[in-house]
Amino acid sequence: MNNKLLSALLLLLCTVSCRKEPLPEYSGTPVVFTDSKVETKTAGIITSDNLTSMGIFAYYTQLNDFNPNSGNGDIPNYMYGQQVIKNAATQTTPSNWSYTPLKYWPANTDEKISFFGFAPCPKATPEDLASKDSIALCANTNKGLPYIDFTVKQKPADQIDFLMAVPVLNQHPTSDTIPFQFRHTLAMVRFSFQSLNMKSISVGGAYGKGRIGYDSNYNLTWSNLGYSSDFNIDSTKFTIDPKNFIGSSNESGTLMMIPQENTEITLTLTYETITEPIKRVEGETVNREITWEMGKRYLYNISIKDNKLVITLKVGKISDTGEPYDDDWEDVSFEEETIGG
Repeated sequence: MNNKLLSALLLLLCTVSCRKEPLPEYSGTPVVFTDSKVETKTAGIITSDNLTSMGIFAYYTQLNDFNPNSGNGDIPNYMYGQQVIKNAATQTTPSNWSYTPLKYWPANTDEKISFFGFAPCPKATPEDLASKDSIALCANTNKGLPYIDFTVKQKPADQIDFLMAVPVLNQHPTSDTIPFQFRHTLAMVRFSFQSLNMKSISVGGAYGKGRIGYDSNYNLTWSNLGYSSDFNIDSTKFTIDPKNFIGSSNESGTLMMIPQENTEITLTLTYETITEPIKRVEGETVNREITWEMGKRYLYNISIKDNKLVITLKVGKISDTGEPYDDDWEDVSFEEETIGG
């Protein structure tokens, strides 16, 4: 091979392998995020008031609209898992959301940037999010729509309410601030009990791993569901309110679960009756076919009537106004099992 041909091949290889995503000529105007809205007032989950961090994917697409195609779409070349923290607004920082390093709008007002958000984002690096919070971001080379691989933590006290935002697409440098409208991606599962002394509840067979992303219409969707572990609620975490419900915090028996249709769910209960003769039932297993939808909350009430274990299910929306045990619940099922079998 002669030297001229070798030089030409090396130049071609460098041109292909060293090519970088185009970067804009920046203006002096920073990209500013404003208060983001979470439509909920339900206790125990993220609201507009207690949202303190979010993560950002941002796509600089020059003069083009965002390309969501997974084959040849855009990559998050402007922001990737950028942590944005809520703090106090000042005269120099009019927004109460800040991040570093600060990014600026393109100087060309015809150029565009598209934004996708998720929350919470408690760690500053994608590596820490994956290892410590079970929030694994898609690669920074991922083409098209972003996604996140999420794992529900085993202990209810460690579980989080996870949100993703409606995309803010094709924004020009003339945009004032970037607002997000967040949606709840999980289902809230609670248990209450009456006429018995509950010792423990274990939920088995539920999918605890999955991928949350967007479909072609930018609607949130789950895929790649997989089993992770059983989810156990110990009696030391039960707190009974005047209606004999378990308390409303994560430690007191709330599960934040991946939405799913599942015919393999089991509830394993250990409890004592409260009327004479007192009977202790160890590890009674009840099989359930469930449908848990995104953004909804499910209340399983467990009681005893005529020597039968009775389970009723009520369903409400996470975004419903008021406390979790309002009268806005919808009764959807009633099932009973003979005690101890």
